[in-house]
Amino acid sequence: VLTYEKVALQFPDEYLFDAPFVVSKLQKLCPEGTSFYILADTTYGSCCIDEVAAEHVSADFIVHYGRACLSP
Repeated sequence: VLTYEKVALQFPDEYLFDAPFVVSKLQKLCPEGTSFYILADTTYGSCCIDEVAAEHVSADFIVHYGRACLSP
């Protein structure tokens, strides 16, 4: 079983309103002690996965919501 202590959730602007609801549901499903960080301010575009912001919170895992361009 994989467990992550710090999970970064990246939302594009159009889904940001739903972020607290998603975090609330995930907190009920994940082990106690799991921290969630909402990433919403990307450097380039909402389709780009923001690895830098995830590194700033030392995230173990990133969940990207919405369309992703997957550019390196």
